[in-house]
Amino acid sequence: RRRLSRHKYVLDMPGFGPWSHRLRFLLLSGAVVFQQKRAFDFEQFYDRPLKEYGVIVPFTDANDLLSKVRWLQKHDEVAKRIASAAHAFAWSCLSQEGIRMFIVSLMKKLQSIGSMKAGPATGASHRRVALDPSNPRDFARRKEICQWGDGNDVLTLSLSAS
Repeated sequence: RRRLSRHKYVLDMPGFGPWSHRLRFLLLSGAVVFQQKRAFDFEQFYDRPLKEYGVIVPFTDANDLLSKVRWLQKHDEVAKRIASAAHAFAWSCLSQEGIRMFIVSLMKKLQSIGSMKAGPATGASHRRVALDPSNPRDFARRKEICQWGDGNDVLTLSLSAS
C-alpha cells in the first residue's frame, strides 16, 4: 500500500474473476486509476458511478492508455481532481459504513417485495422493484455526496474530507 502512494498513475486490471480485489486500495492511493475495459458484463455495485462521474479512467488497449496518460500529463490539475475524487469516493462510499448503508438500502427494497399482498388469481403478486444498485437512481454519486435509495427513502453519506 505504501508503494502505491508514490505513483501518480496506477492500473486496475482484472483479477481472479470479474473484479479487482485491490481497487479500493488503488482509489485510496491518491493516484489516477486507469481501468482496463473488461470483456464481460458483470458489475460490482459501485462500478457505474465510478465510471459515470470520471473517478476511474477506462482504457481499451496500450495505445489508448498511453494517449490518456499523455493528456493527463499535460493537464495536471484535471489529474489531481480525478485522483482526489477517487480517494473521497473510496474513503466514504467503499468504507465499512458506506457498504453497510448500501446493504441497508438494498434490504429495504427486498422488504418491500416481501410485504406485497397476494393477488386473487394466482396467490402471488408481481411488481417490478429496481434492485440494480449500480443504477444511478439507486446509487447516485454526485459532486460531494454518495446516496443510496429510491427517491423516497434515500440514505446519504457525505464525501467531504475532514
